[in-house]
Amino acid sequence: MMPNTNGAGVLLSINPLLKSLRPHNVSVPDVDADAIAFAISNVFTNQTSPVHTALLLYTLSLTGLEQRPDILAKCASVMRDAAVPVDVEGLQTTIERKGIKLGQYNGGLVW
Repeated sequence: MMPNTNGAGVLLSINPLLKSLRPHNVSVPDVDADAIAFAISNVFTNQTSPVHTALLLYTLSLTGLEQRPDILAKCASVMRDAAVPVDVEGLQTTIERKGIKLGQYNGGLVW
C-alpha cells in the first residue's frame, strides 16, 4: 500500500523531529511529546514514508523515549483517534445471530 499524501502529492516530512531525536541530542529531556504524537498520528494515517516511520520507531527505541509516560499517553491517544470505530450493536447482533458462544470464535465472522 502506498502512503497517502497531504493532498499536494507530497508525503509529510518529519525530518526536523528525527534530527532532534538523534542520540547525541536526546541527553536533554526536552523532547516534545506532542511532536512525537503528531508524527505517530501521521504514521497511522499513512502520511509518512516507510523510511521515516522506521527511523522514528528505531530512534524512539534507541533513546528509550518510547517508555516516557507523557509520550506513551499522547501516542496512545492519537492511535485511539485513528482507530476504526467498532459498531458494537451490529457486532452483538451478528454474534447472537450466528450463535457464537464466548471463547468459541474460530474465525470467519462476516456481517
